[in-house]
Amino acid sequence: MIYASHNFETEWYQGQLRRYPFRAFHERSLFELEKRAVDRADHVIAVTPEDKEKMISRLGADGDKITVIPNGYDDTTITPVRREERIAVRRALGLPERGTIALFCGSAVPPNMDAAESITGVIARRAPKGVTFLIAGGVGEAMPSKMPDNCVVTGRVRRMTPFLRAADIGLNPVRLGSGSNIKVLQYIGSGLPVLSTPFGMRGFEDLAPFVTIKRIDLFHRHLTERSLAPEAVELVQHRYAWRRAALRLATLYDRLLEKGR
Repeated sequence: MIYASHNFETEWYQGQLRRYPFRAFHERSLFELEKRAVDRADHVIAVTPEDKEKMISRLGADGDKITVIPNGYDDTTITPVRREERIAVRRALGLPERGTIALFCGSAVPPNMDAAESITGVIARRAPKGVTFLIAGGVGEAMPSKMPDNCVVTGRVRRMTPFLRAADIGLNPVRLGSGSNIKVLQYIGSGLPVLSTPFGMRGFEDLAPFVTIKRIDLFHRHLTERSLAPEAVELVQHRYAWRRAALRLATLYDRLLEKGR
């Protein structure tokens, strides 16, 4: 029995549980469930070394039965685009053809909601003229109706690829949660320069040299940076494409099955 953990769940849900009555009870119950899952599993898959260390230190897990296999992305549909293609996509989406489009994408989960609020409440209000903030995905459904004029919110979308193709820069102002932020891979895989918090790079420390890493209150100073080293795209394709993750998983499963025979 393998427990595939996408996050250190006890920590990931803390932001959401703050709004619940009897918070301490829910946190304790979640902790006990996560510990039971880790204890009972024959092997555990974590997506970051940080999550593995938390399972060992906080859940008392046996580190020898935890394998770190990073999250990946679909490099068959997420690819870099040329400038002329970007303009055509913007036109089709009804977005400004001129200026800078800064994209934040994600579902309506507490870490993404907090990040989107940082965009609308801090970054967008300090941004230079000509920058449009595009908040795409389910996270937009949790946003207030009154938004700064330089923000465009889509709500849930069927495919994120067009929005990645329309953008000039990818934003990751995440400061809560666990696991890793797959949007970092999607941005770089699309050829976009990335602006992230230090927390937002957990699990992808090897990509840090190619990312502008700043505090949220300094994001507005770096929104017009347009360059991404070509080797960054090559690196995410080589290390984080889904087929790489699938190969790591298959190798692990083969080893565990052989051991169990």
